[in-house]
Amino acid sequence: MGDAWTPALTEPSAALPKGPVDPLLKFARLFHQSLLLSAFSSLSKEGASTSLRLFEDVSSSAARSGDKSSLWWATVGQASCHWKLDQAARGDERLLAADQIFRPESRLQLAFNYASFGRMLARQGKVVLAMRAIDQATSLLESNRSNSTPEFSVCAADGVQLDPIIEAICSAISLDIRVSAWQALQAEISTAAATTTTDEELVAAASQGRRQALQELIKSSQKDLDVLKRSANRLARKATYATLFVYKGITRALMEGSAPRTRSLFEKALKIAQEDGNSFLEGLVLKSQVRFCQTTPEERRKQLKQAAFKFQEVEAREDVRLTEALLAH
Repeated sequence: MGDAWTPALTEPSAALPKGPVDPLLKFARLFHQSLLLSAFSSLSKEGASTSLRLFEDVSSSAARSGDKSSLWWATVGQASCHWKLDQAARGDERLLAADQIFRPESRLQLAFNYASFGRMLARQGKVVLAMRAIDQATSLLESNRSNSTPEFSVCAADGVQLDPIIEAICSAISLDIRVSAWQALQAEISTAAATTTTDEELVAAASQGRRQALQELIKSSQKDLDVLKRSANRLARKATYATLFVYKGITRALMEGSAPRTRSLFEKALKIAQEDGNSFLEGLVLKSQVRFCQTTPEERRKQLKQAAFKFQEVEAREDVRLTEALLAH
């Protein structure tokens, strides 16, 4: 993936598949969608190895039956699991392999593809390209209408909604990347303000550019929060509401909003995560509280150790490593 990378954006189709479908393939797709629902639902709650096995089961069955759409979903799902297991190279390989299997066509496939590439590019330090990718993902997710045909129509017919689960995952990925960019930009602004120089015009122009970029980040983050809120309301799942509250808390903290309100959002998210028995989200909230709320050194150590333990429970090894890095400082 060079610096010139830009994924091709095709016109998203309303739903897959198109045209007449072989009855046996239709039956296979129904089976695969039920497995995909379990796999994607388990990503934030079960061990990453459990989710990975589910995606591998879908992949094997879909390959045998010629269900390329489900095979693509299973492959990008495997990439997410490998990243969670802190197997970056393996995750990148799975994501790139998905491009060789099937060209994303639907709105949801394109959005997940952009969000996943954004995640990979951000980790590689290609921030501009990562931002470009997640902007495309957000734009596609925003375009959804409540009366649009669900991509996973078989699941929807049974009263189960996989579409908003996928949308929530994409929004969380985008928000993670934007938060990192937001913090980096704020650090640049602070550093520039403390720097002395005789070229006042140059300093003023640079400062204005950074502040405009910050405003764009704030607007884009709000769009992601709106998509996440819509997904939470459609799903009515505790985990999605907890995710919404924690990212609301993070964005409020970055905007220097009311500290008590920010803390209350994190506390609400933590309570919901605990009630849901969701160790990953518990870890995310605890780590976020340390990063974005005022804490004593003792509270900081305690919460980070708790967060690392919670991440370890669900094999979120990348998050364990990043949390332990915070503990070391």
